[in-house]
Amino acid sequence: MRRIIIITKLKPSALQTAVEIGEKGGDNGIILLSDAAFMLINGEFSMKLREANTKGVNIYALRNDVEKRGIKVQPFVEVVDYDSLVDILLETDMKTINL
Repeated sequence: MRRIIIITKLKPSALQTAVEIGEKGGDNGIILLSDAAFMLINGEFSMKLREANTKGVNIYALRNDVEKRGIKVQPFVEVVDYDSLVDILLETDMKTINL
């Protein structure tokens, strides 16, 4: 089963849990919303996200959130708009986890 983990706050424990869940196998993903987008520019958080991506976890960030915060997104992050976010969340055979 595919898992999508949503993180909305800059919380180290949420990121650690999301990475652990995401790396369990399957087509899993982490979506960074609101202030969680700042994880993309924090060295330690960004490194964990990149490492998870190399292990097959898809990393997403909402375009509106990264633009509003002036965040430059690295190539391993897929920037999505609201329509794409809804498509990701409504895919069949998927479990959504909000941390």
